[in-house]
Amino acid sequence: MSKYVDIYSKEILLPLLKGVNESPWVRSGRPWERLMPKDVPRTLNYPVVSLGEMIDQVAERFRNNAFVNYIPEDKKYTYSELKYISDKLASGLAERFGVGKGKSVAIMTPNRPEYIFSMFGVLKTGAAFTPIPPMLTAEDAEHIIQNSGIIDTIFVHEWLYPRVKNIKALENFIIFGGVKEPKTVNFWDFVKEFKPKPPEIQVDPKEDLAVLIYTSGTTGRPKGVMLTHYNVLSNTLQYAYWLYGFYPDLLPSQMGRRSMLIVIPICHMYGYMMTMLCMYLGMMIVLHHSFDLQQVCELIEEYKVTDFPGIPTLIIWLANYENVDKYDLTSLGNILSGSAPIPPEIEHKFEELTGIKVTQGYGLTETSSAVCVNPFWGPSLVKSDSVGIPIQDTDCKIVNIDTGEEVSIGEIGEVCWKGPQVMKGYWKAPELTSKILKDGWLHSGDLGKMDEEGYIYITGRLKDIIKYKGHTIHPDEIEFKLFEHPAVLECAVIGVPDPEAGETIKAFIVLRENYKDRVTEQEIINWSKEKLGSLKYPRIVEFRKEIPKTSMGKIFKKKLRGE
Repeated sequence: MSKYVDIYSKEILLPLLKGVNESPWVRSGRPWERLMPKDVPRTLNYPVVSLGEMIDQVAERFRNNAFVNYIPEDKKYTYSELKYISDKLASGLAERFGVGKGKSVAIMTPNRPEYIFSMFGVLKTGAAFTPIPPMLTAEDAEHIIQNSGIIDTIFVHEWLYPRVKNIKALENFIIFGGVKEPKTVNFWDFVKEFKPKPPEIQVDPKEDLAVLIYTSGTTGRPKGVMLTHYNVLSNTLQYAYWLYGFYPDLLPSQMGRRSMLIVIPICHMYGYMMTMLCMYLGMMIVLHHSFDLQQVCELIEEYKVTDFPGIPTLIIWLANYENVDKYDLTSLGNILSGSAPIPPEIEHKFEELTGIKVTQGYGLTETSSAVCVNPFWGPSLVKSDSVGIPIQDTDCKIVNIDTGEEVSIGEIGEVCWKGPQVMKGYWKAPELTSKILKDGWLHSGDLGKMDEEGYIYITGRLKDIIKYKGHTIHPDEIEFKLFEHPAVLECAVIGVPDPEAGETIKAFIVLRENYKDRVTEQEIINWSKEKLGSLKYPRIVEFRKEIPKTSMGKIFKKKLRGE
């Protein structure tokens, strides 16, 4: 292991305590810094620690605290058990399967505690882990395994085992369930077999991979993103100090006293980082894998949940859930929304119904998750149509998509990021890495703008831009306006080929139940033309029962385009 460094030491705030308040990653004079209270640190002193060592310190600090309450099976585990089980897994993985530095181990399961045990068991061998979302096809799962070239062991749920059992590179299957075939072993039988003595290893947190995570593939074949221990731990601390307190005595007062309901998939970067945040703060994770609205509300009420990370799809459903006002949700201090911009109309409606403000943030797999969040220290500073301002040690610039030059305030361009959480690069793809990472700046592929105060507004993906008669149309602007129509429950806008215009604008719409058969496509088109003007309104409207989504719940525009 690396030399012991206390991940809870006040030395993390050493720059503040020494009067140093400039970040090595952020250019001076950035506009959002004027919003930050005088004593809020612009930079942190990040501990250079492996994630395996991190979890040992977490377990020591919160030994008897509830780590996870797994709702579907009514099972509870403490932080002490998290360390004990992950130590036994590390011992078994190294001893029986030769897992160690230079390798990765796949994990393919819906949300469950064993996912987290497995993750840290792998990390304590010196290997990386590779999440495989349960919704991926057998073909995509095989692509990930084959592309990595370093995965021969997988933790997999029994109902997903048939999807991966014939992948040639896989030699060892640790099963969450009762499958008994050659090369398989039951997870809990495997845990019982070994002593809690992980191998002694040396990890270089700044260079060694902790996570080899493949992007969802919505814009092509999944790409392997290389995240180091330092990337992940830095982002965990950035999030913790941004959300829950900037001062040496304030953050500890939050530790071990909060609970988070996680229903978003922890196999995706957003869900994974929320899990890491919970562990650093000693939170209790109320864990489920269902978006059932009644159950979500019941769990918040029953467990007095203080924090709830969601995605726009889930927030939209909750805002339209007819019984949401019947539950006591007053325990909630933070409702986060990430993975995609949320329509302001939905934010306002949710706040009117519940009295709770939804706070948007923004992140990427390539940035270990968070780079930008609305200011939590001042509710009046939250802008509902913005994803917020850059968090500590994170710089942002908006560049012209053709020239790469930084654009003026308010002008739309490609959003670029710099900070300690930015990935090492793409796996086995040096040319792609050099296109995306330039002089330390990550070019996100997202379009956006910055206002005078430094707030960031995401307006869409480069790939989603619609070129109508030479005009650049951003689908998000149309979608946000469509949500204001009382009949619209969900919507998505794309460009479709047109012989005269090059591309024309098409909207896919899911109607609210009480508007079905009462509103026509042409009525939506006419309403849109009135609200959006003669350029941006959709020329084609198609009603659907549902809109396709990725395993994270994001609108799957690639499928809508028929790609």
